[in-house]
Amino acid sequence: SKPFDLDWRATPGKVAGEWVQLTFPVQLSAVSNVRLWDPLPGSDKYGDASNLHVTSATVNLYSDASATVLLATANVGDVSIGGTNVPFANTPNVRVVKVVINGMTGMFNRQTTASLSQVEVIAEAP
Repeated sequence: SKPFDLDWRATPGKVAGEWVQLTFPVQLSAVSNVRLWDPLPGSDKYGDASNLHVTSATVNLYSDASATVLLATANVGDVSIGGTNVPFANTPNVRVVKVVINGMTGMFNRQTTASLSQVEVIAEAP
């Protein structure tokens, strides 16, 4: 398992509308699933502690590298530390996967902050 301090976290105190984006060098032939992992609870060597939890997120699929041509979107509620699937219907020609955080609970360093542990894209390559 990956160390607690390697989770992605937005600017402290920022939640709704914060995002992480994966841009692929070529269009993927078809995306069938995006798997999101909740941030890992725990603390690091500096005493920073976290119990952050994603309560709502939106996954957007785009056909272009500048993420302006939306192909599909899906919403997800509670995200698990074991991973939560966000299924798509084999959406073709995907270049960008963007995950937007809508809601979080818990704290990191005494502030609620948008965070994810991992993002996995299940797709067919060209």
